[in-house]
Amino acid sequence: ITLFQYLAFAGYEREIRQGGFWEDAARVDKYFTVFNRIINRPRRFVAKVFLEGVVTSARRKRCSVIETMLLNKGQLKRGSLSKVLEFVDVINQLINRLKKPAHKTLKWLVEETGYREHLIEISGMYELGVSRVQNVEALIEFAKTRGNCGAFLDYIREISLQAV
Repeated sequence: ITLFQYLAFAGYEREIRQGGFWEDAARVDKYFTVFNRIINRPRRFVAKVFLEGVVTSARRKRCSVIETMLLNKGQLKRGSLSKVLEFVDVINQLINRLKKPAHKTLKWLVEETGYREHLIEISGMYELGVSRVQNVEALIEFAKTRGNCGAFLDYIREISLQAV
């Protein structure tokens, strides 16, 4: 789910940069919810107080949470600052990759974020972590059949809404 959330967030961020903030409150809420879910996955150890302040400010100003984080980066300690800047770089690169094949973008995202290592680290048991990594590899393989990231996300949304 985290990889889908990264793709969705990059899409939202691109929309804000191109067309400004949305009027639809539900879409705004979704944007901030997805941001809160991915900012510390993998773990970046960015303080909750900082993130809450950034989200509150971005909501009030009706602007990008990425832009707001960069404007407030002076509040961060060096370690957190480097992690936030890495996150911003990943999102910026991901925005540029959204029209590329989904499997290539997902593979890049997993490598760039250290997601495999993250899954093994958080799993508690090495074997469980390896199993989760294998699921990610299967997802990347499946994405080869779905075109670019937008088409892939649309397909995932469509099947998730279907009754089982």
